[in-house]
Amino acid sequence: MAIVLETQQSSDTTYRVYDYDRRDAEGNLRDLHLEKAIEVTTVPHRDAVSSPVVQEHGNSRVTSFVESDFFSVYKWEVRGKSVFAYNDQYLLLSVIKGKRDTFSCK
Repeated sequence: MAIVLETQQSSDTTYRVYDYDRRDAEGNLRDLHLEKAIEVTTVPHRDAVSSPVVQEHGNSRVTSFVESDFFSVYKWEVRGKSVFAYNDQYLLLSVIKGKRDTFSCK
């Protein structure tokens, strides 16, 4: 079984590179942003380098996949009741298997 996690940053920027010939309220084709999209595209693609770090925290094994100024990605394998303290403004927690009530955040 594979698990896929899509992580995105909130952004007000959208570069439209194809729009299925949709039209705006006045019947005009919507603008495409091809030059801007090319400016922020890396060709050829460069794979991200990941060096997961595994640590034990009480009843949990925590694997850190990514830590940056913008977001972090961890995998928590919880083997009993666990408490996780955090000071960030936002936390997204996805329970893949098990019961949510065995894990709490403070």
